[in-house]
Amino acid sequence: MREMRDSGVEWIGEIPKDWNCCKQKYRFTLINGRAFKDNEFEEDGTYRILRVGNLFSNPVWYSSSLELEPDKYCEKGDLIYAWSMSYEVLEVEKQDDTRVLLLSATPYKLYSTLEEIDENQLDEHYAEFFQVMNFLFDDEVKDIKFKEVWKNYSHALSELKAGDSAIIRMKELAENAMYQGVSRTERISVMDSGDYTDDSSVKHHLQIDENDINSYIQMSRLLSKTDSNHSLPVDYAKSCPYLMSFMKKYKIKEQIEKYYIKHPDEFGSEREQCLLWLNRNKINKYDELPKTNARLEALKEKAFTGGAEKYLWIPPSLPYYEMQGAYKNSKGFSKILVFSAWEMVPRMIGALVSYEAERLTVGKLVHQIKNQDKKNTGYFADGSRRYPVARLRFNVSNGEVRGMSLFALLYPSKTLSDMYLPIESLNNHESLEVIEKSVRLKLKEKLAIIEEKYGDSGNNKEDARWYYLAPMLMDGVIYAKHWIEDIVWEMNTDEEDTTSEVRSSSKDKRNKGFIAHIDKLRSYLDAPEEIHLGRKPEDLLETLVNMVLGSPAICIYRSNGRSTARATSLAKVFVNNFNLPESTAIIDLAYGRCRDDNSHWQNVLKYCKDGCFQAMIDEYIHMLKETAGFQSDGNQYQIVHDMMMDSLKIHTATYIADTYPDFKKRINGADRKSDGCRIRSSYAVGFTKDAGDNSKVVMRKENIRNAFNSPMRPFVLATTSIGQEGLDFHNYCRVIMHWNLPSNPIDVGRILRTFKIKKNVEVTDNGKIII
Repeated sequence: MREMRDSGVEWIGEIPKDWNCCKQKYRFTLINGRAFKDNEFEEDGTYRILRVGNLFSNPVWYSSSLELEPDKYCEKGDLIYAWSMSYEVLEVEKQDDTRVLLLSATPYKLYSTLEEIDENQLDEHYAEFFQVMNFLFDDEVKDIKFKEVWKNYSHALSELKAGDSAIIRMKELAENAMYQGVSRTERISVMDSGDYTDDSSVKHHLQIDENDINSYIQMSRLLSKTDSNHSLPVDYAKSCPYLMSFMKKYKIKEQIEKYYIKHPDEFGSEREQCLLWLNRNKINKYDELPKTNARLEALKEKAFTGGAEKYLWIPPSLPYYEMQGAYKNSKGFSKILVFSAWEMVPRMIGALVSYEAERLTVGKLVHQIKNQDKKNTGYFADGSRRYPVARLRFNVSNGEVRGMSLFALLYPSKTLSDMYLPIESLNNHESLEVIEKSVRLKLKEKLAIIEEKYGDSGNNKEDARWYYLAPMLMDGVIYAKHWIEDIVWEMNTDEEDTTSEVRSSSKDKRNKGFIAHIDKLRSYLDAPEEIHLGRKPEDLLETLVNMVLGSPAICIYRSNGRSTARATSLAKVFVNNFNLPESTAIIDLAYGRCRDDNSHWQNVLKYCKDGCFQAMIDEYIHMLKETAGFQSDGNQYQIVHDMMMDSLKIHTATYIADTYPDFKKRINGADRKSDGCRIRSSYAVGFTKDAGDNSKVVMRKENIRNAFNSPMRPFVLATTSIGQEGLDFHNYCRVIMHWNLPSNPIDVGRILRTFKIKKNVEVTDNGKIII
């Protein structure tokens, strides 16, 4: 028998005496594969492409003629591994000198129910387990011995009686036999404590009140009056408030509706069913809805912790300085993933959590204004006129351009960009106060030069042109004019532009105001010698400091390849998001209403600085690069840009919630098509077979996944089992809520990996940060 010794690592145990223990990084280099695009595959290319499926059950091979980095080609002696695999078929022919390492993040199903075995006449999971172990051992004697040990253990489990301690020994024998071919390397198995998952919340009971119980009673009474043979499942009432509003395509509601179409006079009053229906009038006035579901209240408490309704993005895990304003208490905030067994729950969560977020922002603002100003302030006001209206617009009034300062959000100044080096500042442990002081000193020098060259000492009138012309003149006229050509092309391709005061399907009409502003800017840059700037605004220096630290265009320019075109087009996406009524309300609540709408952009800059926009966008770009598997530069900046453009565009869904008046119209025959009110979904979304009820705004699965894996909204994703397998939602999410506990543990949703850099930022011994 081979002599063994202690490895010194508890979870490894004993190893052969002549083996050495060391970190893997000292023995080999871990290299990720490449994610090929569809158009890169060829039928008869120069090189064959080895994919995960080819290691196991997929006989189809592809090829490509792309010339890649040297380390992307397999060589003799390389160890090939897969992060995931399918155990459906294992047809790998092992040669004498072949080494195979199987890695999987997906656990085996630990048991099969009797119902499953009766249905399939076979315990498939148990059979597959033996199939894999046979493959790993590749030794008939070991395989026979292993099967014997595990069959004895299985029989002992089936005949287990109270007080039978022999089962513990049999369990140990079975585990030891398995670990001869399998290594358990989950992070929890090597930790000193079992607190890898924080489940402390389950120790606190939900707070049930009388409305929870009364909603069940009202629904049961409504159902009992019909000729239905069904009784109301208690879990329906536990899972969803306002059941009659959200039970779309449920048999119980369909039977209720069929019965009352025949007997409309028997249908009770709205007062008798007040907890079963959403009240359209309450919603339109942004009133708080009655609390009728303990689970929903627990979710809202978690979703809006620390004033999160005022967040437009998830706070970065490693902010470059202390966050301020709305983000002052945002540390540790996470997106939330909710799993439910019922189709109505994701729709309900998407609608009601989003309504609550809007009520706490837009609704709060509405309730603060005077009666005479309450125009279009109802929840159901026309979308393009909803209060508060967009303020970041290229308006033209009486032939005069009114939105020139908006360029402060869209112009990627290289000079302002170079005034702040985030990683250097972070490594020096600089506070926001120190950073701002340093930037002010640099700006004063530059402004003095601009004032000497372009200032008009005889004009003592405050000149707002300083806000947008100063950065351009610092960069030089040629740079600024090249940027103009970039932005004109980008704006002409923007299908979701919100900066135009004209809401028209015609691109020419929408761009009229923008073109007028560009022409005005060109007139200045074409004749810079004729620029005579008046007195500097008193807040110019602080505004430029905020631009250095928070301008979307400047931050993106710093982060992703210093391309002016990419920086402006992506900054425009953020401007479109800032023009949403919810965003406008958030800015007003955080900083107060500006002296005029043309100054709203300055508060947007403050918000970006306070929320550490630079760290947020850096982190997001880092994650996208990691997701795409980049190992070198190449065109990665453009690929990452395209991914962000697709993920961050405004995607909305509306959910139809039935109401008592609409239901009454249908059963009375007055309006068979009356289907309820439409509730907007942005803060939370549902991930189901049909993600929205409006065909024009249905969010595709890919859109939802990309949006949830971005730092922007939605912050809550509710899904049925459709979102449990094969989809990663872990970039910004480390909180899972199981609305209904699955009957089978294999169906419990998980957040994969280790949350990437969100919870694993490491600092070197000398305190330096390496990204």
